[in-house]
Amino acid sequence: MRSVHRVVVLGAGVMGRQLAALLANAGVTVDLLDIVPPDAPPNRRSVLAEEALRQLPKMEPSPIVTDDVLGRIRPGNIEDDWDRLWEADWVLEAVVERLDVKRALFERLDDSRLQARWVTTNTSGLSVHAMVEGRSASFQARFFGTHFFNPPRYLPLVEVVPQAGVEVDRMEELARWLRQRLGKRIVRAKDTPNFIANRLGVFQVLVTLRLMESYGLSVEEVDALTGPLLGRPRTATFRTLDLVGLDVWAAVVRTMQERAVRDEFYEWFQVPAWVQTLIEAGALGRKTRKGIYWRRDSERLVWDPRLGDYRSEKTPAWPWLERVQEEPELRARLVLLRRLASPLAEFVERLVAYGCIYAARRVPEIADSIVDVDGAVRWGFQHQRGPFQTWDDLGDDLILKYVSELPPAPVPVLELRQKLGEPRFYAIHDRDVFYLDLTGGRYQKMAPEDYEPVAPWVRRTTPRVLGNAGASLHDVGDGVFALVWHPARNAIGGDILEMVQRSLEYVERHGLGLVILSAGEHFSYGANLALLLMALQNRDVAQVDWMVRTFQHMTRSIRRAPFPVVVCTHGMTLGGGCEFMLYADRVVAAAESYIGLVELGAGLIPAGGGCCEVIRRSQVGLDLQDRTFPWVHYLDRLRGFFQLIAQAKVSRSAQEARQWGYLRDGDVIVWDTDARLAVAKQVVLDLAPTYAPPEETPLWVLGADGLAYLQMAVHLFHRGGYITDYERHLGERLAYVLAGGDLPHPAQVSVDYILDLERETFLSLCKQPKTYERAAYILAYGRPLRN
Repeated sequence: MRSVHRVVVLGAGVMGRQLAALLANAGVTVDLLDIVPPDAPPNRRSVLAEEALRQLPKMEPSPIVTDDVLGRIRPGNIEDDWDRLWEADWVLEAVVERLDVKRALFERLDDSRLQARWVTTNTSGLSVHAMVEGRSASFQARFFGTHFFNPPRYLPLVEVVPQAGVEVDRMEELARWLRQRLGKRIVRAKDTPNFIANRLGVFQVLVTLRLMESYGLSVEEVDALTGPLLGRPRTATFRTLDLVGLDVWAAVVRTMQERAVRDEFYEWFQVPAWVQTLIEAGALGRKTRKGIYWRRDSERLVWDPRLGDYRSEKTPAWPWLERVQEEPELRARLVLLRRLASPLAEFVERLVAYGCIYAARRVPEIADSIVDVDGAVRWGFQHQRGPFQTWDDLGDDLILKYVSELPPAPVPVLELRQKLGEPRFYAIHDRDVFYLDLTGGRYQKMAPEDYEPVAPWVRRTTPRVLGNAGASLHDVGDGVFALVWHPARNAIGGDILEMVQRSLEYVERHGLGLVILSAGEHFSYGANLALLLMALQNRDVAQVDWMVRTFQHMTRSIRRAPFPVVVCTHGMTLGGGCEFMLYADRVVAAAESYIGLVELGAGLIPAGGGCCEVIRRSQVGLDLQDRTFPWVHYLDRLRGFFQLIAQAKVSRSAQEARQWGYLRDGDVIVWDTDARLAVAKQVVLDLAPTYAPPEETPLWVLGADGLAYLQMAVHLFHRGGYITDYERHLGERLAYVLAGGDLPHPAQVSVDYILDLERETFLSLCKQPKTYERAAYILAYGRPLRN
């Protein structure tokens, strides 16, 4: 695979600077260039790029994985630093979304006779062909579209868009690099208005707005119906528009008006008057802190199109909503919704059916493959299922029920499927998945990870040997087993702990090693707070004690297993989830893993072995029999962990977690989340032939001097007004455990001694009313209470 070492990003706007950060995150050297402003002082001609670089650490969500990646980005301008383009492997254009500006830039690039292997545009929907019409054949050979979705660090989609003169092999080289090095999911789009994702996304929002008006629904009601209930993000429709920017969305609609003149829904491509009113008032969404939703001081407001003004936000009072959302399959959710709220079910059915039919009609106009269409929607908008997958899930009877309400148009891919006598666009046989290929006229085999994420695929296609409601153990071949935590249960409770124990026993008898992963959106938010609160309400201290002992036993059993155990993390890996990870032989972490021991936010301390493990990691490689210099290093490392836990800090990335010490040098970070299992399985196979569990040795603790040092840090924070009285108490209890209790001097102690300290301190904090308040608040609102 040809590699990319240096990239020039042209345009330091919001998207350009984030693309520079994305590439720097992956170790690429980046030059970020922009124009010289007319009013720039002589010594600050690169002010636009310099200011963009300064803004990167302040952006939310963070575009950078660690602070040091900024050192890989060199700011400049296109007048003084044009010669930098000759050093680049890839020139990536991200200037203002105007065809005339882009054409002029590419004319200059063509005249410069660049050596870069690739020149691409990040346009979200302008004609790629029109940008280089009239350019030299050698320039066109290296030019194509690479449309990254915003924010590019977090959304995996890249639409690769060719134009007639491009060398396809050259384009595919970069596509492979993006997939393997950045973990991006690549779809091949045709050079049509707004490509795939924005074409379908704009239509879906316009349909939602039309149906909202005809059903008389409010903004809040629509968002309640078009989020998780449909397997879509919680931002649903209108919060997503605020996130994207109403002006940006309107510009995409205008592109449809200008270029999609043959679309049978052309008359639908209109920005509603009330949205235009908000745009003209400067209420553009999150970037202006005011859009369809508006938080004015402590008041939560929403725009009411019928009133033509803001009013207080009202969450729909639908007692059945949570029950419907708990159904695992969309078809079951719609059946239940029709029984409980028939008119709303009709709204949802129409919305879904219109979207599926529109997407099916656009093949082969916007893409040749239904896999690319589904992938664009899933990876660009974070929907669980694409339109063709959704059609398969719901069936022809529901989707085609509404086709007569829409303008007529052919659906070639549906006609082919009916001609072949097949009921679905995808077919799954054993561990293989096939898709209906319109070009070839038959079903073709595809990569399973392009159909669905790895953990659900494991659950669907591999033999299940053990299981309960919380987790299941699967045989993934070659003597390796995968314990998959189920999505609704990624809070660690008794069911998961039971399955960990049973899996360890089973693999000891039948396998070479174990991989642990989660099928949810995140690895784990930690222990089940609801169960803990229930026990506290009942004043059942014995139950809490049993829970902590069981948790400690599980993490310790992972460490003591006579075979390798590898934990795969992704997303939030917090509290007890982090403790499981810490005790694994190896971790295979998705780059987008956000890791931390956050128990102090709930008024507690890590008690599943987390404190014990950070004590152990603080002294790895140090000869503590020497009572001089190594103890300085030990104290410095321990202080670092103490500060992380006391502040309940969560890493921005797996790379930052490695800098903090939560991940080790031998742990693997993968950019492609769906590669975790394959990598983890290979790690198990590599370790298994000579594996022996690590020896459990006594640990050195600092005693009174270390305790005083850590408590002084707590005192200074409290004195400076940074923490509350109760947070001071929590910090002191954490210091007590990490220093080894009330020992008068440094000493070697057993692991059991530290685990007992963890558990006793945890139980003492559980008896505090303020801890109960904190835990209850997190459970209710999803964020910590600082009492």
